[in-house]
Amino acid sequence: MTRTFFLILGYCFGGLVFTNNLTAQNLINAQIGDLNHFITERNQVLYSDFRHIHTDIKPLLRSHASGYYRGLPKFRDEADSSNVELAILYRDEEYIIKDNGAGNSGYLNKKPFLKYFYKNPAKLFEYNSKGFSFSVNPVLNLQTGMQRTARGNEFLYTNMRGVQIQGNISKKIYFYSDIYETQTIQPDYVSDFITSNNAVPGAGFYKPFTSRFTPNQNSGVDYLLATGYISFDVAKFINIQFGNGRNFIGNGYRSLFLSNFANNYPYLKINTHYKFFQYQNIFAELVADHSYIPNTRLPKKYMTAHYLSVNILKNLNIGVFESVVFGNRGGYEFGYLNPIVLYRAVEQGLGSPDNVNLGLSAKWHFLKRFSVYGQLILDEFVFNELFRNRNGWWGNKYGVQVGAKYVDAFKIRDLDLQFEYNSVRPYTYSFIDSSANFTNYNQSLAHPLGSNFREFLVRANYRLHNKLFVTGEIFYIQQGLNNLGENWGANPKLSYTTRVQEYGNKTLQGIASKTLIFNASVQYMLVHNLFLGLHYTYRQQNAPNLQLSNTNHQLNFAIRYNFVPNANNF
Repeated sequence: MTRTFFLILGYCFGGLVFTNNLTAQNLINAQIGDLNHFITERNQVLYSDFRHIHTDIKPLLRSHASGYYRGLPKFRDEADSSNVELAILYRDEEYIIKDNGAGNSGYLNKKPFLKYFYKNPAKLFEYNSKGFSFSVNPVLNLQTGMQRTARGNEFLYTNMRGVQIQGNISKKIYFYSDIYETQTIQPDYVSDFITSNNAVPGAGFYKPFTSRFTPNQNSGVDYLLATGYISFDVAKFINIQFGNGRNFIGNGYRSLFLSNFANNYPYLKINTHYKFFQYQNIFAELVADHSYIPNTRLPKKYMTAHYLSVNILKNLNIGVFESVVFGNRGGYEFGYLNPIVLYRAVEQGLGSPDNVNLGLSAKWHFLKRFSVYGQLILDEFVFNELFRNRNGWWGNKYGVQVGAKYVDAFKIRDLDLQFEYNSVRPYTYSFIDSSANFTNYNQSLAHPLGSNFREFLVRANYRLHNKLFVTGEIFYIQQGLNNLGENWGANPKLSYTTRVQEYGNKTLQGIASKTLIFNASVQYMLVHNLFLGLHYTYRQQNAPNLQLSNTNHQLNFAIRYNFVPNANNF
């Protein structure tokens, strides 16, 4: 661990030396899933032009989100204000400028609250000088509602409060930090996940929490979550971040490479971005699978990943992904610190003790309306077993994603549709033991379902007004679950040495489970990033051989401010 610490410090301080002669734009991340991502990806489809912004690497830097609009025609400069595309562009650009603090005085409040607050619509308080700037924002996610199950109606709520602090030193070194405290009583299926995995989805450690409002219900959970990093450029095209957080690689709703489902983790991230290509390296420390014991240090493991995104054409992108997860052998393995080496070769040189994943992705925008995308993840396979013998060898571990987006569907302005299919073979992401499986804090680093599943999802987003959003989602999930004492390949935390059979393996083997999820929500942005929302969820899961049949209805009213929640669609 000491070796790792000094290596990371070397990267950081080595980078600081080179920043002295550089100036930079906003090097703070936009939150994964917020309007910066939605707006940028949507306009990329509408123009069928990436404009050198790689939205498959998330979170986006705020400078990348605002940079998309440079050079595009401006609605406010056009005589013909009936131009629909320009009107949409202007509306979106207005949000981006406000949210990213791009310095356009036309979007500042003329009468700040109490003279000092909300001078910028997106920031409660900010201080700016030549050498130092910072801003402070509150964070809220307040929900109240009911779930209806076979037991009857039960109360649900979430009380999350927090604060965000961000700023820069001489516009060269940028910093960000947030901390959220949450007490929540979740629906049954989320509570079951927490109990079985000893972790809150996306958060990890928790304490039991009993509310005086629900004395007869199962206990809720109380947890704290913090994110923070510093960000700086070491050269014109190279950015470094060192911090604690999550990352997402992909173009879909889900990712088979790396998602933001699991808990935060310490990372060092290097982004090399030159016009048509972006190359990202991630060096991370993870928490290995464990059963929580108070006052005991949690076991560690490590991940190194790199992803190359290349725009072959202005509307055609391909990506290559590689990751390795390895156990704690006294610190980070030196061979995996090389930012451009193939990890498979290093792994074999070390005696093949680690878990390497390889991936390919592609995205194509066309006709200024459509986008198709996909991912292929290869955990392990043997060519003869997969393509010649084809007899269901357990080691053929891979996953496939295929998706499509339809923007302004059926010529209805601001109606966007998305279709996606995900399938992952049994035992994918697993390893011989818990030291190198593709998990963090008992949660999947990729798809929330782990492996041995097929999923179909449809999403519709309709922006009725600049500030009014309607969303509908349908998920149909088939998964082969593990029986008691039998490992059919659904849980990546289990060793693949406990597999039931060598051959004859197929997707959905084991105990058949089917889950249908329907979500509907209406959200209104009252002021910048303050949303009022009404959400309805229907979830039904059936696994007859386990005598499992659960139907859950949820209705929630939510107030959220400067926060994008992770949806528990699993």
